[in-house]
This record gives sequence, structure tokens and C-alpha cells, in this order.
Amino acid sequence: MTDQPEKNQEPSGAGAKFLWVICGLIPSVVAVASFQIKLVNDSENLLFWLAVTDAVFSVVASFGLAYGMKNKLAYVLAGMGLSFLFFVINVVVGLFLGCALAAGH
Repeated sequence: MTDQPEKNQEPSGAGAKFLWVICGLIPSVVAVASFQIKLVNDSENLLFWLAVTDAVFSVVASFGLAYGMKNKLAYVLAGMGLSFLFFVINVVVGLFLGCALAAGH
């Protein structure tokens, strides 16, 4: 046996953090694709489900990014702040790109 300590097997490295950021931005891609493809004729229903998708992905990704913080209050505050940030970014990207692509047709 060696005297080297075992490496931490938790996915808390830079690669895992990058995947959480990508997860948080998936609703932007879904919004742009749905506006481009126009699979659903009922725009109210489409916007509702896009908002729900955005909220779920934003919360999951933000708490995934904040995972591993020692202070629980800081963890919750960082998770809530990142959730809001991801939600706003996804809405802005979806609106601007959706409108820009729709105007091009």
C-alpha cells in the first residue's frame, strides 16, 4: 500500500462546474429552437412551458454550481442568486435571438 491520500472522487472540478453552466443555459437553446421551429401554435402554452423549463434548469444548475460550499447560508444565497441570474440570462437570450430570427423570416 502507498502512503498517498486518495483523491476526492466528487465532481467538483472545473469540468463539472462547466457542465453545470451548460445545463443552466439549455433553456436558451430550447427557446430559440422552439421559436424557430414553431412546433406549437398556442403561444401562451409555449411561453408557459418555456418559463417552467427555464426555472427548473436554472435552479438545478445554480445549486449544482454552488454545491460543496461549507457555509450553508452562503450555499443557499449563492444558489438563489445564480438561479435568478440564469433565469434572466435565458429570458434575455431567448427574447433577443427569438425576435431576431423571427424578423429574418
